[in-house]
Amino acid sequence: MKVFVGVAIFFFSFFYSVLSWSGGEDDMCVYRPAYFNNDSSPIQIELGSERIDETMRSGIVKVLSHYGHKFEERNGKVFFGCNMYRDFEILVNYTKKATDEKWLGTHKQRRNSKEIK
Repeated sequence: MKVFVGVAIFFFSFFYSVLSWSGGEDDMCVYRPAYFNNDSSPIQIELGSERIDETMRSGIVKVLSHYGHKFEERNGKVFFGCNMYRDFEILVNYTKKATDEKWLGTHKQRRNSKEIK
């Protein structure tokens, strides 16, 4: 029980700090893939590592571009507005699309995506 409380406090503090710090559109945070947790854990969404492979990087760039989000690529990492961490369901959705070859094949990347939103 103590371990569960400790883990819950850790995740609450992490998500609270991300949500409270990430306010401005100009603030950029590194993209981390988001996944729904399918086991019996009380934590419903998990964030992956900021170290992503080339397939994930190019996929998330295409998804962010398609939806008109401002982003930057630096040192093999993708940065987007920190306010994106306010809606984890959108991040899960974008992560799924970034790995879905069918979706990627049927949606085009916008030009000048860094200037939109």
